[in-house]
Amino acid sequence: MSNKLACLLISVFATSAKAEWTTIVSDPRLKLEHYIDQDSVKQSGPMAIYRQVQVLRQGDELAKLGIQSVLGNYEYDCMNVKFRTLHEIAYKELWAKGESSVMSPAVGMSEWMTLPQNPLGQMTFDLVCPSGNDSQ
Repeated sequence: MSNKLACLLISVFATSAKAEWTTIVSDPRLKLEHYIDQDSVKQSGPMAIYRQVQVLRQGDELAKLGIQSVLGNYEYDCMNVKFRTLHEIAYKELWAKGESSVMSPAVGMSEWMTLPQNPLGQMTFDLVCPSGNDSQ
């Protein structure tokens, strides 16, 4: 991972308590409750990096393990409508507070994936890629 990306990830995660979270989607039927820190969105050409918190609901597989929220950094390729996980941290308390543990490696990133075919995918795309090339 480049030094520039590592510095960005550190600065984005270091300010979790000060975030102004905006609802992306909250759907009790789908057990989805995701929020984005719009101040964290950094765009460079067709690429966007942002921070998101997922508040877990009772019955979620991670909630059964004592995890109540997940804070992650993700990268969107706005031109090709793809995304990947840069880093995720699990927290024992809501809103990315309390004891934490790394869920994905600090070095390396996940493979590029197509946009999820659910409300979360399109709503996130619309927020982080306002001038994106939505070909769907």
